[in-house]
Amino acid sequence: MASSSSIQHNDNNSDNNIMRKRLILPILSRREEEQQIRDAWDYIHEGVRVVFLVGKSGTGKTTAVTQALHAAKAGSGARFQSLQASTKFDQKRACAPLKGLRQLVSSLVVAATRTCGRTLRDKLSHEQYKTLQSFMMPMQRQNTQRMLFSSSPSKRRFSAPRRFSAFLKQYTAQELSDSDGDSIASNEDHEDHERTETTEDLDDASIRSRNNEVNKDSRTLLTTTLRATLRAISSVSSVILTLDDLHWSCKTTMEVLQKIVTDPQLKNVLVCATFRTDEPTATEGFYEWADELPMNLTVPAEAHTINFDNLQLTAVQELLAEALNKDDVAGLAETVFNFTHGNLFFIKHFMERLQEDDLLTFDMFRHQWVWDVRDIQRQGSLTDNVVQILAARIHKLSKPVQNVLLLASCSGNQFDVRALEATKSALGVDSAYQRIAQAEEHELVMSINSAEGGTHYKFAHDMIQMAAWGMFPEGTDMAQIHWDIGCLLMQEEELLQCDCILFSTVDHLNMKGPNINAEPDLNHNGDEASLRFQLDNVNIRIQLAHLNYRAGCQASALSAFGPAARYIQAGIASLGDRPFECSYDLAYKLFTMAAKTECVGGNLDASQEAAQQVLDHAKTYEEKLPLVSILFNCYQARSNPPKLLEFALATLQQLGENVEENPSKVKVEWEYRKMRFHAKRLSDEKILKLPPMTDYKKETILQIMYKLIFPLYQMEKQRLCTYLTCRMVSITLKHGLSKSLAPHFFVMAATCIISQNQDIEEGYRLGRLAEKVIAKQGGVDPNYGTVLCYLGHLNKWWKEPVHYSLEKFIECNQLSMKSGNVSNAFQSTVGYAVNYFYSGLPLGPLLQDMELFGKLYLEYNQIMFFLLASPLWQCLLNLTGKSADPSTMETGTVMERRKAFPAHKKCGVQSIHSFQMIISYYRGDLEKATEMSEKLADCKPGIMGASFWYASRLYHVALIAIANCRKSPTRKGRQEAEKQVKHFKKLVKKGAINLLHKLQLLQAELMTVDVNPNKPKEVDAVMAMYDSAIVSATRAGFLQDAALANYLCFQFCDTHKVRIHLRELYLKRSVEHWIDWGGFDVADSILERHGGDYQSTCVSVREMKDSSCLNMSNSLRGRSRFDDALAMQHKELRVSAQ
Repeated sequence: MASSSSIQHNDNNSDNNIMRKRLILPILSRREEEQQIRDAWDYIHEGVRVVFLVGKSGTGKTTAVTQALHAAKAGSGARFQSLQASTKFDQKRACAPLKGLRQLVSSLVVAATRTCGRTLRDKLSHEQYKTLQSFMMPMQRQNTQRMLFSSSPSKRRFSAPRRFSAFLKQYTAQELSDSDGDSIASNEDHEDHERTETTEDLDDASIRSRNNEVNKDSRTLLTTTLRATLRAISSVSSVILTLDDLHWSCKTTMEVLQKIVTDPQLKNVLVCATFRTDEPTATEGFYEWADELPMNLTVPAEAHTINFDNLQLTAVQELLAEALNKDDVAGLAETVFNFTHGNLFFIKHFMERLQEDDLLTFDMFRHQWVWDVRDIQRQGSLTDNVVQILAARIHKLSKPVQNVLLLASCSGNQFDVRALEATKSALGVDSAYQRIAQAEEHELVMSINSAEGGTHYKFAHDMIQMAAWGMFPEGTDMAQIHWDIGCLLMQEEELLQCDCILFSTVDHLNMKGPNINAEPDLNHNGDEASLRFQLDNVNIRIQLAHLNYRAGCQASALSAFGPAARYIQAGIASLGDRPFECSYDLAYKLFTMAAKTECVGGNLDASQEAAQQVLDHAKTYEEKLPLVSILFNCYQARSNPPKLLEFALATLQQLGENVEENPSKVKVEWEYRKMRFHAKRLSDEKILKLPPMTDYKKETILQIMYKLIFPLYQMEKQRLCTYLTCRMVSITLKHGLSKSLAPHFFVMAATCIISQNQDIEEGYRLGRLAEKVIAKQGGVDPNYGTVLCYLGHLNKWWKEPVHYSLEKFIECNQLSMKSGNVSNAFQSTVGYAVNYFYSGLPLGPLLQDMELFGKLYLEYNQIMFFLLASPLWQCLLNLTGKSADPSTMETGTVMERRKAFPAHKKCGVQSIHSFQMIISYYRGDLEKATEMSEKLADCKPGIMGASFWYASRLYHVALIAIANCRKSPTRKGRQEAEKQVKHFKKLVKKGAINLLHKLQLLQAELMTVDVNPNKPKEVDAVMAMYDSAIVSATRAGFLQDAALANYLCFQFCDTHKVRIHLRELYLKRSVEHWIDWGGFDVADSILERHGGDYQSTCVSVREMKDSSCLNMSNSLRGRSRFDDALAMQHKELRVSAQ
């Protein structure tokens, strides 16, 4: 039953033959549960095994893991070669993101240092080295850097770091390449690596900054590094990872863990994760994630769930019998069971309480434990409430220690001793550090700092914190207690520099909040003697409001806009009903920040209300200008372009820039020619030497014009859109470079030139110029990160592979989400989704992304972006066969959700027609495809004519026109088809590398209109052109175009009865490409049309399709490029102990 001795002797003697001994409960053996863990261990050579140990707190989950692995090691002897690493997650509200994961990695690398340090040096790239080094905990980093990170140049080998860095930039959704484990010495890189700074060169601030950088900006690199590290270690030794209290892990940790455990190349790894059932403070979405994880593994059986319940009465009796070395313990066991309900943690503390009250003693004369069950049951102080039992233990301590624990419990499960030290005068203690050390000796609290001398502690168990909190007398004014603590802390300015103490101080003060006293009398000061710190009522409120503003700004800087909004609202409430009269400057700052934070969170009404307060009370027009951008975002989020345009034009007029809603064609042409002339006249060097813009009004004008571009396109006001684009460049060239907006204008000018004159070279030059301006200014201003979006969406794709541009959208999204510019962030998601769709990459990850985007659009109240993205979302469902009627988008689930916004019917209509046209054409419904094509005929793209999606739309329009011409030849139809082919030929000739295969397919299709099947030379020419299109599309990675080219070639052969021996090959390749792309419905429709004639081919591709459908969630899941970690960061305030 047990695996340790039951009694520990003590040297302290007492009277009456009673000897003071400490009862040690034996380690409980859960044979069945431990055997399941050992069974999972036996199969880790096949891959990663995950064991979930689930149960209530105190049921022995972690102990079972330790015992099982100890038994496995004892049974295996020398054959048991393993490295063990463990971590314990803390409650997320007081823990830095990834902190638990960082501790796990640190302990793993420390364990691996001696056994496989050389393997790590050989198999990790330089980039991975740096990431691993910065991610480790400080203490472990210092202990291992000498062996792992500071090897001599002669012994240090890296796996082609330059090649690996280039791979990371192009990293889309695929797993690590097989060459990750290769050790390729790169002699020319030794010098560069030798200059790389080590941890010894970094101060604490740099380390914290670097750790935060890993968490926020390099999640992909971190995941890649951890996978490579585990692969390296597991290649020479088995690895056991123990994750305790996983329910408190952050969202990012869950994502990283999922990608690691689903790595098909990772073997010899056992992950044992414990978590509590029905934990109210668990991370949001954790239990859903835990339920879905087994389904995401290659083989669901790789995950095991072991349930842990409280002990039954018989188990308690066996436990006590072995601990007390007596068989007759039935009465005591029943009493203990009634009090503790069989919970191991409660049993431990209950037995300790019995000893402290001398209800369980050791008789030295008889050498046995003695007790009286009736005395235990009669003891009035004992109840079945374990919190009271723990409180009684705390009462046994000295009064100063009790006071410290009492006050520490007010801060939650974790606290900072520096804050307690600041309040020691009120506690009546000489040193809070000493008293906490005494509490730590009694195992009531524990340090959670990785370094010595740390000040961050937590209660050993949440029940202990509840017990300390419960020691406050009934009826205590807890709001006043919190207020007193906050008042003491607010005097310690040095401590308030620490984020966690700043937030804790403000939280304490806000418990009482604005109810400090009655509404302040602005004409009469209160009785100073009755107020704390000799401050009058008004000044107290101002000071509280200022602290809330400070906390709100700091939370906003951490991208926690939800908590920031709450702090700001508390600050506003502190100023009373007349905030601008109480303190004008502070009220102005608070309401301005409130407008921003509420807008980020999607609370548009609250945002506009706060903005209106500023507009009503602002003393100067300049003070109103910062609110313009916020109101803009509110109008845009509500998808109200007319109101937005009216507001913008009125504001521009007030700023001295008169803009007509419908400028004449002559005026637009003049502005365009002027902009083009100045842009060509000035070289890149001269433009880069332009002075910075200093006119704040001009800066505001440019902001308004820039923000109008996207809504104007939705309103189909292309002429005004072009005029504003040209005007922005002219203002920039005349008044200097705007720090945050200048790159945008050059990108917009590039798109304008490309769309108007197809001058790709000049447009590409201006796009490159935008990147040079960014480099000159030291990076993109996060508030206007959409320059990256436009670089990818409207410019870069002409000269670079289209999938390269996706990185720009991702970077823009991350920059904008961190800065709180959700409008830019979601605009980048729309651009990313559209470019991804047309790039030919597999649709699976994009469908996952669209589901996430749709949730976030509605969560942030960004109706316009939901309406713009919903057609693509529905199109994906149709193409992948997940829609009830894949042939039409009208009855899809996503389109039904659009009906909830009847006031915005026009938004996204073009996209609906465009995607319906593509679906119909792919399915062979030429009539419906033609109908949709005709509806799009009058849609003018404006500056969006430079975008890849518009070129792709024209490509499908041209294919439909050629198909109609072939079906019923007409002169007009032939001219229209030739016009489109000529347009594409012109673009390709000017360097549009992503349109070559499209042009070749259009030429092949056009040749089939007049081909004579009886003339072999004409047939050979058509087939050669089809083959060229297939090869070009396949090499460029456009899966859907390769599939389409193969099918059209098959159709040509089948219709004209030529190349009969190749028809089946083209058909099979077409369906295979559709399946690889994720277009399962298109593959189905082809099989339905041709299944009877090509039975053998259809059977084989159906098997391939079924296999792909089954594995789609496994092979593609987790490869999504986006997650909701940054959105969660907006809601949660997470700071690390500093």
